[in-house]
Amino acid sequence: MRPAGRLAAAIDLLTEVDGKALPADGVAARYFRYRRYIGAKDRTWIGALVFAVLRRRGELLWRLAQAGGCQSNARALCLALLGCRDGLALADLEALCDGSRHAPMPLTASERRWLATLPRAPLPADAPPAARLNVPEWLVAPLARQFGDRLAVELAALDGRAPLDLRVNTLKADPPAVRAALAELGIAAEPTHMSPVGLRIQRPVRVTDKLPFRAGWVEVQDEGSQLIALLTAARAGHRVVDYCAGAGGKSLAIAAAMGNAGIVHALDTVPGRLARIGERAHRAGIDIIRANLVAEGPAEAERDLVAACDRVLVDAPCSGSGAWRRNPGERWRLDPARLAALTAAQRAILTRAATLVRLGGRLIYATCSILPAENVDNAEWFLSTHGDFTRQDAGAVWRAVIGRPCAAADEYLQLTPAAHGTDGFFVAIFARREG
Repeated sequence: MRPAGRLAAAIDLLTEVDGKALPADGVAARYFRYRRYIGAKDRTWIGALVFAVLRRRGELLWRLAQAGGCQSNARALCLALLGCRDGLALADLEALCDGSRHAPMPLTASERRWLATLPRAPLPADAPPAARLNVPEWLVAPLARQFGDRLAVELAALDGRAPLDLRVNTLKADPPAVRAALAELGIAAEPTHMSPVGLRIQRPVRVTDKLPFRAGWVEVQDEGSQLIALLTAARAGHRVVDYCAGAGGKSLAIAAAMGNAGIVHALDTVPGRLARIGERAHRAGIDIIRANLVAEGPAEAERDLVAACDRVLVDAPCSGSGAWRRNPGERWRLDPARLAALTAAQRAILTRAATLVRLGGRLIYATCSILPAENVDNAEWFLSTHGDFTRQDAGAVWRAVIGRPCAAADEYLQLTPAAHGTDGFFVAIFARREG
């Protein structure tokens, strides 16, 4: 493709990403799947431009405002990025936007005016936090509450690229054996820093068509997600509920930790999410997972589980703010009303799931979030409204399960990309009083 065609495709893709309530990586995959004529190098360039805009949207919006740009659509954002990041002058951008076949339409008089005055120097120290941190203005305060003077470092890490993490299925293999098998395929993997069953691959690579995956030796799973499953502390013979199971990644990890002995009830409200569990369990050599669809209200699948479960994991639907490096556009979809709706739903799910925990059993609450409203605030609310539960020190559970201390865990566990190299995850552990 000519450079002009690449730019037109990037504008087209960013328009689709902004117009769909779906993660950007999924929209991009679908976009390219239906445009096979776009070559690999062109796809890389187009995707990189779009994701750079998503990561730097706050900065770009500020630069547009400084230049008098009245629009913040996909075209304006892509042009602004090429101007301030790549140093393209007005004449360069006019050459790209010449209106020829497959090229963007010519620049308007308004676009020429603001592109001529677009600030290209590094952001000044007095630029507003939303521009420097690349988040909506309303999120600055809750994020500052979470991170304090580490705010800039933590958000910069959330603008980076995530590695590929694998969880080794210990029912079939061990990490050294899988690492050696990957090396034979030319894939360099290193042990993860915290999860004893994790391997990390730094460069993008497809593993789902490779023997270790097809044979059920590994599953793709972020190290932080692996740790949530481990902190469930499920043992052989336990009855465990994965309350918001989704596609079953944590159910599989829990079942493997149990040695495929006991029972794991994978519950979810969306049929499509549960559909893949059977195939994944078969590949992993696991037969103790029971997947059941539950309704929004009391469900038959839950009645036999009331006060009968050793462990109940609630990996609650959340903002996904801990995974912004994978889906950077999601920070711009979140608003106060949606966050309030999410926290209300999380509390309702916690209350419902708590009824399944037996006396002496544990309830584990987890999110892929870095926002206090979804994390510590919900945990403290739960303790204040459920007097039959006590908080378990996450650091103590970590030491018991993993065998070494963790600086990220005390009363609760909070993982972040900057501090721990994982997605942002929160874990609170509660025990139901025995008497």
